[in-house]
Amino acid sequence: MASASPDVLRAGTDQRVLELLYDGPRSRAELAAVGGISKPTASESVRRLETRGVVAETGERRHGVGRTATLIGIRADIGVGLAVSIEAGGVRASTHTVSGEIVQEAEVTLPPTHGPRSVAGALGKAVRAVAGSSDHPICAAAVSAADPVRRSDGRLVELPDAPFLVGSLDARRKLSPYVAGEVLVDNDVNWAAGAELSALPERPDFGYLHLGSGLGGAVVSDGEVRRGHHGFVGEIAHVIVPGPSGLAMPITDVFAEMGLRQPNSTAIDLNAVRRAFDDAPASAVLGQALAAVVGAFVALADPSEVIVAGPWGAAALPSLAAALSEGPRPAPLVAATVTDASATGVRDGAVAGLRSWVSAVAAAD
Repeated sequence: MASASPDVLRAGTDQRVLELLYDGPRSRAELAAVGGISKPTASESVRRLETRGVVAETGERRHGVGRTATLIGIRADIGVGLAVSIEAGGVRASTHTVSGEIVQEAEVTLPPTHGPRSVAGALGKAVRAVAGSSDHPICAAAVSAADPVRRSDGRLVELPDAPFLVGSLDARRKLSPYVAGEVLVDNDVNWAAGAELSALPERPDFGYLHLGSGLGGAVVSDGEVRRGHHGFVGEIAHVIVPGPSGLAMPITDVFAEMGLRQPNSTAIDLNAVRRAFDDAPASAVLGQALAAVVGAFVALADPSEVIVAGPWGAAALPSLAAALSEGPRPAPLVAATVTDASATGVRDGAVAGLRSWVSAVAAAD
């Protein structure tokens, strides 16, 4: 069997050294010890990465027994990753280093009644605030939106009864003047499910149910968040469920029939729905409706469990569990573990994009 070429071996070593430096500066000796390579190999890898402008001596020194060691780190001026969350209340933007540390952050609030133009304006203002206050270029970006995202082009999609109206916002085009590399746009619930997966990688198959002002879902299978042909996997708002009178209807209509929506809005009234779970008949209706949604998860994705999240997720768990126990294929229900999961997920996406950018620079001739 042919052995790997020296160029391939060098590239693999450089990548390994980069990965070790993503968590913070280390000495050449530490890189060798942790990376399982010799000290001369580690030093030569650092030299190649310095030549490409990727790493540099930080000016810090580690004192211990014997000689003092100079620390090597990713160059601070190589760039940052941009994380953006587009939510009903406003747009949050932040830039991050390869280790995930925040460099700059900004938030632009939205008026109670807003349309697509207001959202686009807030997005631009928030991104300009973090881009203009930093000396570091934005190399990659990740965007989270509280709406479905079309997989083919990253545009947001407005579905019937959606509580948050953004139109067909093209976040990739909007951010292209500020971002040198890839702009990854995804639904907020997909980002949240990804954060749960990162927190507990030993659970590679689960359904994720978000219960808030809107209803959202995600499917994680074989350690990947599944998106489907159009990017609409987990869009549960129009799943047909039993309604208050026993008639079948989309689950969004259940909340309308029960008077659980905010005034003049399709958004669910969080306080009203929490109170509904204190009323036995209403709680049973909601439990059966949600159980039908979980049943769809179980039938199509065969998850090991369903993670229940969102502002009224905890209130819904007992009724949902009771309704599921009557079905032929009950699925274990667990509460979400990651706080502010969508924000955590999109931040991780921005950092991952930045690291990919840095790796590409390191591998360039």
